[in-house]
Amino acid sequence: MAYCKKCGAYIPDGQSGCLACGYDEAAERKAAEEKRKREEKRSTGFAAQEYEAEKAEMERRRRAQNMENEARARRTRDAEAQQRANERRREYERRRSAQQAQDRKWAEEEYQRRQSEYERQREYSSTSRNAYNQPMRHKAMAVMSYISIFFILPFLFCRDDAYAVYHAKQGVALAVFGVIADALTAILSPVGGILSLMRVYIMIKGIMNAAQDRMEPLPIIGKYVDR
Repeated sequence: MAYCKKCGAYIPDGQSGCLACGYDEAAERKAAEEKRKREEKRSTGFAAQEYEAEKAEMERRRRAQNMENEARARRTRDAEAQQRANERRREYERRRSAQQAQDRKWAEEEYQRRQSEYERQREYSSTSRNAYNQPMRHKAMAVMSYISIFFILPFLFCRDDAYAVYHAKQGVALAVFGVIADALTAILSPVGGILSLMRVYIMIKGIMNAAQDRMEPLPIIGKYVDR
């Protein structure tokens, strides 16, 4: 039966170290003996050389361990950098795929719009003699749709003429734009003046389209009528 000299805890038979505090008297004695032997080796020339060699070996091992730790840390940093690069590459590919899908959708919609516009132009193209077979008065009402409130004429007298009704709808958009321009002119003269000039330009463009048998939307505002 033995007790720890350090904390007084009971040490079972067959055990040399204390289970409570970890104190090991035998290990302490062994370490003290090894230390004494090393001190004795230092006192002689051969022992001193052996001590220096042992010290150099320990220093070499310490440096080798430091180099290994640095290499391990460097490999860890490289792996993390590679992982971040892969994540950025995947994010870039995802965004590129999304952008391509969006561009493809826009291209398809633009193709459909142009195809529809082409079909209308094909029906009312000025280069064909049979492009416009409706009475000339319907064409005149289509031209007048861009002047004041005369856009109501095609709705009243030639509702079945798709060409005249198309320009009448464009004339409605122009009239609404004109009302907004007049209101802004009364509030903000510079802004209203710019809108008034735009109104004149859009009106001239619409009259030219109607006169030349073209079914083209008005600049800026015409695309909202087709929706």
